[in-house]
Amino acid sequence: ASSAGGASSVPGGGASTTLRGGSGAQAGAPIGGDGNPIAQGGSVAFGTTAGAGMIGGNPSTANGGTFTDGGTPPSTAGAVGFSGPASAVSALRKVKNVLTGLAPTDAELAQAKDSAGLRALIDAWMMTPEFQDKMLFFFANTFQQTSLAVLDFEFQLRKRPGAFDLSYAIFGDTAFPMLFKNMKESFARTAFAIVASGKPFTDVLTTNQFMMTTALKSLYMQIEAPYDIHTMTFQYNHGTRPAIEDTLNSSSSNYMVFGYAPPTKSTGRTFSGTCAGDSTKVSTYPGNTYLFQILLGSVPRDSSNNGAGTTQLGCMEHAAKPYFTDTDLSDWQLVTISSGTPINPWDLPKLRASAGALPSKLPRVSFFSTPAFFAVWNTNDANQHRVTANQALLASLGMGFTSAGANIPLPPTTTAVNGTHAVDGTICYACHKSLDPMRQFWGNFYDYNDKGEGKKSSGAASFGFADVTQNGTSLSDFGKLIAQVTDQQVDGNVVNRFALEMTQKLCFFGNSSKCEETDPEMRRIALQFQTANYDFRVLVRELFSSPLVTAAASTATFDADGVTISITRRDQLCTALSNRLTKPDLCEIAMPTPTDVTTAMNRLAGALPADAFSRGTEYPVTAPDPNLFYRAASELVCEAIASKVVDATTGSVFSSANPTTAIEDLVSRVMALPPTDPKHAGAVQVLTTHFNNAKSSGGASATNAMRSTFSAACQSPSSLGLGI
Repeated sequence: ASSAGGASSVPGGGASTTLRGGSGAQAGAPIGGDGNPIAQGGSVAFGTTAGAGMIGGNPSTANGGTFTDGGTPPSTAGAVGFSGPASAVSALRKVKNVLTGLAPTDAELAQAKDSAGLRALIDAWMMTPEFQDKMLFFFANTFQQTSLAVLDFEFQLRKRPGAFDLSYAIFGDTAFPMLFKNMKESFARTAFAIVASGKPFTDVLTTNQFMMTTALKSLYMQIEAPYDIHTMTFQYNHGTRPAIEDTLNSSSSNYMVFGYAPPTKSTGRTFSGTCAGDSTKVSTYPGNTYLFQILLGSVPRDSSNNGAGTTQLGCMEHAAKPYFTDTDLSDWQLVTISSGTPINPWDLPKLRASAGALPSKLPRVSFFSTPAFFAVWNTNDANQHRVTANQALLASLGMGFTSAGANIPLPPTTTAVNGTHAVDGTICYACHKSLDPMRQFWGNFYDYNDKGEGKKSSGAASFGFADVTQNGTSLSDFGKLIAQVTDQQVDGNVVNRFALEMTQKLCFFGNSSKCEETDPEMRRIALQFQTANYDFRVLVRELFSSPLVTAAASTATFDADGVTISITRRDQLCTALSNRLTKPDLCEIAMPTPTDVTTAMNRLAGALPADAFSRGTEYPVTAPDPNLFYRAASELVCEAIASKVVDATTGSVFSSANPTTAIEDLVSRVMALPPTDPKHAGAVQVLTTHFNNAKSSGGASATNAMRSTFSAACQSPSSLGLGI
């Protein structure tokens, strides 16, 4: 907690925080709303005291303050009625932030005076690496590939023993969390590769090509590997590691002997054990699940006390250098998965050389058959892939059996309907008449652990949903049928449903709220996307230059729901700060350990609401409203980042020795108000007064005063607000 001129601790940064109490009021121009100086004081807008400006563009005007550029801001956060077009400056700041996380420049302000200029800028931004970063986040959430945990894989990778059941979560280096990151990113990178190639975005529904790393290919092969704990053994030398080529050479004395090498990077894990580094200790372990743990840098226990090893040497579990190299976890390539004899998951040389092909016993098509999707939506012998089918519809069409209402026709073939589970004539049968035949698209190939060891087909696969009724066999057929569904809510205006839903997903990404599906502007954009052969770049350009996002004019969506003024959620805020300050992953959320959270920064950022998805829900989760929890968490995040970028030991961005330059940079980059922005001068005045008062009235050092000033800029509405 802070008070006028006071101080509180900053994690890792000494005794300083945002010294809010007097500086804004004394300056007479606190920054409220969209970064606009309020004409008549109150308290500083970054604070939470009475009269302070609220995040999200909604400052209190209890003390008579109004926006100096005209108009009166709404008094509450969230959706508000349309009260006139937003300025081109505000629209530019919002659009560039959403698409790249970067702040606008003076040159862009000059160019974005009209829709044509903004469209040209959007085209340029789509060529930047920052746009790719944002789209990877968007696609991972859209196609439901995130929110993974170790226990989510206990069916695909088994449990006790399982490939991810690392003893006491001990592992060496970062291969384990990196592999989780690979799984989350794989289909998002696949979708972006389709976009970058100019192919129709509908290809995401039928593709058998995936962006993969060598380590990810090994994981896919491990899922297909037989349960051979009773038939397969390997040896492990606790003191030395033969070359992998020697280990895999059947003519070598080291054949199937894996071995120890010390970890090279600290991850806060236990790196010592009874046998670590002792070359006289050679253990024998059973099964490929334990061998996959070895690949990840985790050596199981070998002792008479619940040890996995059979030689009883008394070796405790310990960390080792993973067999997966950094290159194995970052060598992204487009891989075609096709029918064939699988490669052993531990045959890393062969996997590395397999280039753009991977043989598989299981079909892998689109997002709805990836290990990540199966892990998030585990099935079982009661659900029998019903949830898999429903979530696939929700992700691609924005409709499912939990929300479709009357859009459930009788499919051509109903032999797969479970007459005991859903009796004809009951209310449940209305969904199951179509859902049960649809689950067979997975049941023809996968068992209820989403492996291929015992297919559970009990009837022909058939699709009956919305306006499409057709039989099929494969998952590729399922994807093609999804792509045929149309939306006919508006007479004479038929739009492909997938095109409309991708437009809707981007509406949530840009506005934190839905666009009305009957809105002529939304349907125009979706239809243009469709007629452009589903070029995703056309969709981005049309939507983000549209009044639906820029609020340059009223729309039917605004008439129905108002204009949403949103907080900047976790991934948007952290990406923006990282990109603006050229400091990757400032919030330390890109690669969290899948078993726990180990850093203070990650825990702080984890308290911010994040974009997500939910079971049985057609809309993504995009919390727009501020509350005390967000206020507290964002303050702590900003304060923690301040110690990383102000007078930091290494990689410092801002120097307290030159406050004038630092404050100008803070306003332009962190607050996203470039020099020609009409709000820039007022913001500089506030931060300058804040810095000076922190030193003179608060007694802070120059370093802590500048860190406090950074935190204030970081908490400004143009930083924490994602709306107009």
